[in-house]
Amino acid sequence: MEESMKKTVMIVVIVVCLVSAVLITFVTGRSRSVTGLDEVAGQMQLVKCANKNCGAIYEIDKKKYYELLAEESLKHADETGPLAITCEKCGEKSIYKAVKCEKCGEVFFFGEAGANDFPDRCPKCGSSATEEQKKAKLNR
Repeated sequence: MEESMKKTVMIVVIVVCLVSAVLITFVTGRSRSVTGLDEVAGQMQLVKCANKNCGAIYEIDKKKYYELLAEESLKHADETGPLAITCEKCGEKSIYKAVKCEKCGEVFFFGEAGANDFPDRCPKCGSSATEEQKKAKLNR
């Protein structure tokens, strides 16, 4: 094959590859959610009501939970601290993310142990799944 013909074929192959890469990226990128919340749709989030007269504990769809939190953050952008969503049982803005202790079954608020501790530390028995996972990794 002639030298100029080889160059032309190579340029065509390169252009086809680049166009294919752009098309693949565009098509797969458009099918994904902009927020990434579609990836957690169908998974459940444990929540607990902080209202002392209610104390409801239930699960809601994670996608819905994070969408509700996003709405609250837009309404209260100037506030600090954890955001609450409206409780399905009592109607108060008193629902927060919760964790169920793997050892004793206690349901408590995520982060209840404080900023300097594991957020899943159980206030009843002191257990933390995150701490146990870290210890297991260190002992390998």
